Amino acid sequence: MLLHILLWIALVLAAAPLAYYLLSLYCVVSYFRELRKSPPLKSSYLPPVSILKPVRGVDREAYENFASYCRLDYPGYEIIFAVAEPDDPAVPVIERLQSDFPRCSIRLIKGAERIGTNSKVNSLYRLVQAAKYDLMVMSDSDVRVDPDYLSVVAPPFADPQVGAVTAFYRCITAGSVAADL
Repeated sequence: MLLHILLWIALVLAAAPLAYYLLSLYCVVSYFRELRKSPPLKSSYLPPVSILKPVRGVDREAYENFASYCRLDYPGYEIIFAVAEPDDPAVPVIERLQSDFPRCSIRLIKGAERIGTNSKVNSLYRLVQAAKYDLMVMSDSDVRVDPDYLSVVAPPFADPQVGAVTAFYRCITAGSVAADL
């Protein structure tokens, strides 16, 4: 009888963390569901932005990912791409983008000063040096954005206490759990 009672106590104690994890998961899902439903806040603070894109090789759907930045509904921005090697496969894709979106300020920097062993860091260094605007957005080549992206990311910088902003991204086209990870 005592053993039976101890077993039930152990089961209840073991189930408590599981209940906590399930409740936490429910709260996170509810939060993001509500966040997705709410419209983005409109702000009058829309400073010019330099979008920095270090690129190496061509990701799946690279052109569409890059083109999403050319379709932003935002008053003033530039897009700067950097490739470490002049013959990088992404160069023709970026040149096509420049041709297809002539009204969009798109620059391509080929070659990167070697300041360290990481070529992405070297490219980012060049991008920061080339940026026209103080507010900079950095993203990888496999990121696609909605037209209101900068209108959501930039306004928090109106607060002088804000020094950095991050944005969640979600995988849409990966197709498998392994690719999503």
